[in-house]
Amino acid sequence: PGVPALRGWSRTSIRGILLRGFLPFMLFFVLVQGWFNLTIQPVLSLNPAVWQSLMALIASVLIVVVIGGIARRTGSEIERAQETLAESEERYRLLFENSGEAILLTRLDGTIYSANPEACRIFGRSEDEIRKIGRVGIVDTNDPRLQAMLEDRRRTGKFKGELNLLRQGGTIFPGEVSTTIFKDSSGAERTSMII
Repeated sequence: PGVPALRGWSRTSIRGILLRGFLPFMLFFVLVQGWFNLTIQPVLSLNPAVWQSLMALIASVLIVVVIGGIARRTGSEIERAQETLAESEERYRLLFENSGEAILLTRLDGTIYSANPEACRIFGRSEDEIRKIGRVGIVDTNDPRLQAMLEDRRRTGKFKGELNLLRQGGTIFPGEVSTTIFKDSSGAERTSMII
């Protein structure tokens, strides 16, 4: 079948990079030191203390070289990961800000974290105002479909249907709502709402 993968020791993980960098070096150093002890030390007739000091100095230099190589490789991989993350965040930001649909990022309790420009336009409010008033300020709480929608979303994780919404000044208007429950990177449940 094959050797099972060690969790956290993949080729691209920091542990994997360190293992690939140090293991061959350590094996090479043990072999070279053994060879030096058998062939070079007797020829040079060095004092054992001087010989050990020389070996320690050589080992230190080699360790610095290996660590430098690992740091350079790891630094490059970290830079690539940061660039990929920045590109992903930029794509998300552009989609969020330029969508023709109103997008709200919320919590199950109705707290609103973020509203895109289209949401601000259709509700006639700034993003700060929408965040402050939460769901009760933009969804008509007297709409009999609201409780059924919230229950359906809680049970299935999503809902799609029509609800009455509120503009600034209290004007009620119908809106096609699609909402989904998801978990953020910390595992907390969040919701998205697209109108």
